[in-house]
Amino acid sequence: MRQFSSSNQETEVYFDGWCFLRTNDAFKKFWCCVKGNELYCKKSPDEPTAEVLHSLPNTFVSGGEPCLHEDQQLYPVKIFLCKTRSRVLYFESAELQNQWIEVVKMVAGIRTFEDFYEMNDQLGKGAYGTVNLATHRVSGLQVAVKIVNKAKMNPTEVTQHQRELEILKVCQHPNLVRLIDFFET
Repeated sequence: MRQFSSSNQETEVYFDGWCFLRTNDAFKKFWCCVKGNELYCKKSPDEPTAEVLHSLPNTFVSGGEPCLHEDQQLYPVKIFLCKTRSRVLYFESAELQNQWIEVVKMVAGIRTFEDFYEMNDQLGKGAYGTVNLATHRVSGLQVAVKIVNKAKMNPTEVTQHQRELEILKVCQHPNLVRLIDFFET
């Protein structure tokens, strides 16, 4: 990742490279650039206008399994712009895929569970999910992690679960299990 100073002396993210975009079952090569908090895709680095422009804050990003294009493996980076819209960029190596995922995550301001905790053994299992032991990556603190599968819940149960989280956020008592963090995917 390259960084440079803008005119107001704040450090701004700049990252670029070639990618592929899928259009009508064909892959087209584009120059992709993250500048500040925006993603631009152009036909070439010298092209003055972008074919694609997305604002990245509050987006989600994930990788995926490689796909084959003209005897070449391409590695996807899926950027979720909202609940119903996403953009997939394809890269020529798993290393590039991982670099782009990290850059988009950083610019989007989104951190995942795996950024903070390392998952360990399963402690128990219930109707809606599991409880695992995990270790905080920085402090070494061991915590219990409740993983809930919302797909198994009806809308009323999802609402009740959200209420439970809101209540646990404010509960502070030595005889209660304390909520430290929660992540939603």
